[in-house]
Amino acid sequence: MKNITINTLLSFLVVFFVLESTSCKKDDPVDMMEQEQEQEQEPTIPSTFTQKTLFEKISYEQCGFCPSATNRMLDFIDEQPENTVFAVSVQYGDPFEIPHADDLLKHFTAANSTIFFPGFSVNRDFNGNTNHLFQTTNSEWEEIMDNYKSREATAGLSINSTVDGEKMDVEVSFLSNEAISDAHLSLYIYEDKVPESSPGAQAGANGTGVYLHNNILRQVPTATYGTPVNVLIGEKSSLSFDDIDLSGLDVSNVGVIAFLHYSSEPYDIQIINVQQTKAGENQDFD
Repeated sequence: MKNITINTLLSFLVVFFVLESTSCKKDDPVDMMEQEQEQEQEPTIPSTFTQKTLFEKISYEQCGFCPSATNRMLDFIDEQPENTVFAVSVQYGDPFEIPHADDLLKHFTAANSTIFFPGFSVNRDFNGNTNHLFQTTNSEWEEIMDNYKSREATAGLSINSTVDGEKMDVEVSFLSNEAISDAHLSLYIYEDKVPESSPGAQAGANGTGVYLHNNILRQVPTATYGTPVNVLIGEKSSLSFDDIDLSGLDVSNVGVIAFLHYSSEPYDIQIINVQQTKAGENQDFD
């Protein structure tokens, strides 16, 4: 009887461990499904990228030529392929100026302190021309655009942004098909459709009612001349910017622009590529 009891107990233990092992293995398919879902959520990274362009318009409310020049720029952008050309207004010398504006203009005009309003920097592409840092005519814009259209973009960016009340978190990722030295990342937070600072403040608006400014630069979470980044071949890298303060802004009109660029003094500060999205939205690599 003792041997029978021991054998029975051993048999029971064997069966128990087999069942326990089998029940543990039942979790494996669930784990695999979770991994597959995580992989599916990861955005597809293309092998080539769309070359995009950024207009940085230098403006101020006492500039009577600025409203008509802004409309001309917006018309020009509308003629380009969708979601490839973006614009931000860097206000200088009026109530909308932020500290970044003065520092940026010093960067732009390292050898020439003359500033004509409005000024348009297209992808910061100065081509070494120290006497003509800004491009103001459609023909100059078209020349630069044609130059970029003929290139194959080697780097791209993605933006993920979330808004919680008056705070926004932004993650910018970038990837390149070639190593890039002296690369910097800049992040712009802008607000569109901003009413002029006071009734009639915007010169040249021709009594059109309350003048609405286009894409006014509100914040620059990165360093003034960009945050240095390592851009390695085929290696996705990311920078996060948390708790960006949106208080006082119309969040529905807030947007995010991220761009990779060079930052060698004084003129090799050309933009490599650009990406844009609305606050609280995402834009994948493309």
